[in-house]
Amino acid sequence: MSSSRVSSSLYLLITFAFLLQNVLGRENLLNHKCSKSENFTAKGPYESNLNKLTAYLNYQTPPTGFGKGSLGQKPSQANGIALCRGDMSSSECKNCVVEASSEIRKRCPYNKAAIIWYDNCLFKYSDKDFFGKTDSENKFYMWNTQSVSDPETFNQNTRELLSQLAKEAQADSKFYAAGQKELNESTTLYGMTQCTRDLSSYECKKCLDGIIGELPDCCDGKQGGFGKGSLGQKPNQANGLALCRGDMTSSDCKTCVVEASSEIRKRCPNNKAAIIWYDNCLFKYSDKDFFGKIDNQNKFYMYNTRSVSDPEAFNQNTKELLSQLAKDAQADSKFYAVGQIGLDGSTELYGLTQCTRDLSSYECFGKGALGQKPNQANGLALCRGDVSSSDCKTCVVEASSEIRKRCPYNKAAIIWYDYCLYKYTDKDFFGKIENQNKFYLYNVRSVSEPEAFNKNTRELLSQLAKEAHVASKLYAVGEVELGESKKLYGLTQCTRDLSSYECKKCLDGIIGELPKCCDGKEGGRVISGSCNFRYEIYPFVNGDN
Repeated sequence: MSSSRVSSSLYLLITFAFLLQNVLGRENLLNHKCSKSENFTAKGPYESNLNKLTAYLNYQTPPTGFGKGSLGQKPSQANGIALCRGDMSSSECKNCVVEASSEIRKRCPYNKAAIIWYDNCLFKYSDKDFFGKTDSENKFYMWNTQSVSDPETFNQNTRELLSQLAKEAQADSKFYAAGQKELNESTTLYGMTQCTRDLSSYECKKCLDGIIGELPDCCDGKQGGFGKGSLGQKPNQANGLALCRGDMTSSDCKTCVVEASSEIRKRCPNNKAAIIWYDNCLFKYSDKDFFGKIDNQNKFYMYNTRSVSDPEAFNQNTKELLSQLAKDAQADSKFYAVGQIGLDGSTELYGLTQCTRDLSSYECFGKGALGQKPNQANGLALCRGDVSSSDCKTCVVEASSEIRKRCPYNKAAIIWYDYCLYKYTDKDFFGKIENQNKFYLYNVRSVSEPEAFNKNTRELLSQLAKEAHVASKLYAVGEVELGESKKLYGLTQCTRDLSSYECKKCLDGIIGELPKCCDGKEGGRVISGSCNFRYEIYPFVNGDN
C-alpha cells in the first residue's frame, strides 16, 4: 500500500496498569464496544475499504508496535489504528493485532465504528476521522477485587510509581515505560504507562497525568465503591450499575452489593429492569442503556415522623446545608459529600449527598428535564466560575424571569448576563455543542500594535482553553504581561453538560473566530450557548478588581 493512500493521521491511547506480580499470559480479551451510530451495507464500498485497511494495519503494526491509516473517500472512508503494548515482540504483536481485527468484525459485523482491547494490543476503526482527537468515550476501568491492608499507603505508592513512569514514558522513543517499587521485604508493586507515538512529549505527559488523576475512581484502596457494565447485544443486552455509600469500606461495600444483587433477583425474577436500595448501597439493571442519564422515575421519600419546633428556620438550614453539599459532591471524585451545621448550642444537623458516577459532574449538579416528549422541558443554568453563590442565585432568578417575559410562548430560548446564562428547550440538547446561538462583543478601541496583541490574545486564550477543559467547573482565568506595566486578562468557560473533549472542541472553535470578532480590539468576547471567552486589558474577574 502506497503512502499516498494512507493518511498521516493521529490518535491517542493512554493506558496504565499496576500489578502485584508480573504475569505474562496468552491473548486476553478485555473489552469491546460497537458504535451505536450508522451501519454499513454488506459488500458495499465501506466494507471494501475496511477490509483493505485491516490487512494494511495487520502488516504495518508489528514491526514498530503502532499503525494507523485511512482508505477511501468520504462518506465511505475507513480510518483505523492498532497499538501493541511496548514490551511485545513483533510476533506477539502480530498475533494480537490479527486476532483483534478478526474478532471485532465478528462482534460488530456491520458497525461503521468499533474498538476492541486485549492485554497486548488494541484495534479501532471508524468512518469518522478520529485521528488526533482524544477518545474519552471509549474508556473503562479494571481492578483486582482483592483489597490491600493499608490502602492509604498503597495508594500513595501507586501514585508515586505511575507519576514517575509518566515522566519516563514522555522521554522514551516509544512513549512507553515500565517499572517497579518495593513495598516491603516480600511485596513489589509493578506499573506501566504508554502513549501513542504520534503525540508530542508534552501531550503524552499531560494525558498520562490526566488518567493517573482518575485512580480514585478506578482502583482506590480506600472507602467507597462503584461499578457499571454492559453485556450482550440488543435486544438482549443487560446494563447494570452498583453504588456503595461513600463512607463504606471495601468489605462492607462487597457484602452489601452481593446481598443486593441476590435479593433483587428473588423479588423481580423475570423483570428486564429493576432497582434495589439499601442503607449502604444500591443495585440496578435494565435492558435499556441508562448510563449518564438522570433517573427521575425511580424515586421515593423517607422521613422521621417527629417534627421540629421551628420548621421555617429548620427548613432554611436544611436547604443551605444540602445545597453546599451538592456543590461539594460535584467537585468530589466519588460524587459524595457529608457535612454538618450547628442549629443551636447543643444541636447539630448532619447531611449527605451522592450521585452515581456514570453521570457527569454537571448532570450531578445543575441541569434538568421534566415531563415526557413532546411536552418535555429541558433546561440549564450556568454562572460564571468566579461568581459567589448569592450572586449566582440573584442572576439565575432574574434571568429565568426575564426570558419568560421576552419569549412568553417560545418552546426554546436563551438569555445571557455578565454573570450567568439561562436556557431551555423542548429538545434534548445536553452534551451537544450549540453553535446556533452565538454572538460577538468587543471594545471599540483599537490597540497600537494589533499583530503582536492578537498573537498574545490567541496564546492566552488557547492556554486557558487547555486549563478549562480539565477543570471540574470547565472554567479558567489567567493573565499575561504585555510590557510597560500592562497586562492582558482572559477567561474561558463551558457549560458543564459537555464532556472535557467537547469543551475543548467548543473553545477551540470560538477562539478561531477571533479575527472576525475582535481583531486588534482592546477587549472582546465570543459567546455561544455552550462556551464563551472574554479578554480585556483590565481585570474583570471577581477577586482581581
